[in-house]
Amino acid sequence: MSHFKFLFLDSDPQINFLTSQIIEVNDLPIEASFQESPLLALEYLAQCRTEHFPDVILVSNTLRFMTGLTFVDKYIQQLSLLHPDTLIYITSSYCSPLTIDRIELSSEIEGYIPQPFSKKVFLEKIVPSIGMFVE
Repeated sequence: MSHFKFLFLDSDPQINFLTSQIIEVNDLPIEASFQESPLLALEYLAQCRTEHFPDVILVSNTLRFMTGLTFVDKYIQQLSLLHPDTLIYITSSYCSPLTIDRIELSSEIEGYIPQPFSKKVFLEKIVPSIGMFVE
């Protein structure tokens, strides 16, 4: 089974560690990269070669220096035309109803995913969007 490239952007190193463990323990077909800084994530993505560019980007809505939605706006301005097939999700342990409405109305954001990341979320929300077969 092929692995899909994911970028997880979360300012909390404990969430990133937990996510990496969930991927490993559940043997999910994910090649994961992690970034804690939205500014460094934008630099990383700008320098990322097409063959290494993430298929999916999961962005925490509570980042340092900017919200996840602000990151998505900057990503769209700088990179989305070069990588139109990359799916973007906003993640958070809590999002206000107004934020969820904004996410759902956005044509650039695939959806909202509650934290922590899990095998269930992967199978039920992400797999159908990327069209992969997972046993």
